Amino acid sequence: MNAKNMKVESHNRLDQREKDAKELFDKKIVVVEQVHSQKDKASEAVAKMKAENRELRDKINKEITDALKRKRDEEEFEHQRKQELIR
Repeated sequence: MNAKNMKVESHNRLDQREKDAKELFDKKIVVVEQVHSQKDKASEAVAKMKAENRELRDKINKEITDALKRKRDEEEFEHQRKQELIR
């Protein structure tokens, strides 16, 4: 009788361990899925930020280029005006 009870208890403990291991595995699966989802969202956010930064950089570069061109044109105009006054 005692050996039979020990065997039943052993099977019960083994079943409980397997159940606990399965629950733990299922929880880990959920965590891994969440991590992958967050990684994808973070990657998309970084790509979006890079695109916004690139657009801003291009806009600033265009404004600087335009300002330099205007300054050169003004200096050229002033230079021509001075040349005419000298003559």
